[in-house]
Amino acid sequence: MSSETQTDGGPAFPTNPMAEAMRGLDDDSVHSGLSKREWFAGMALQGLCANPASADRLKGDIELLAFKIADAMLSHEPTQEPQPNG
Repeated sequence: MSSETQTDGGPAFPTNPMAEAMRGLDDDSVHSGLSKREWFAGMALQGLCANPASADRLKGDIELLAFKIADAMLSHEPTQEPQPNG
């Protein structure tokens, strides 16, 4: 596991390298897009901005809080798939 994967959670929407190769795309033309950290921060920012009171109160620090929330989510991400109850 690379250090990049450990810090940002890896790609939010990973692609299948074999499928990309079959479509004629090489490694230089395939982009992994957002990392999980960036995706989680965007979702946290959306939630924070949905409440005008928190958006006004936080002003310039709102993006920092969004990334703190994303980092907390990544640190608590389960390593295994949850087992169904019953």
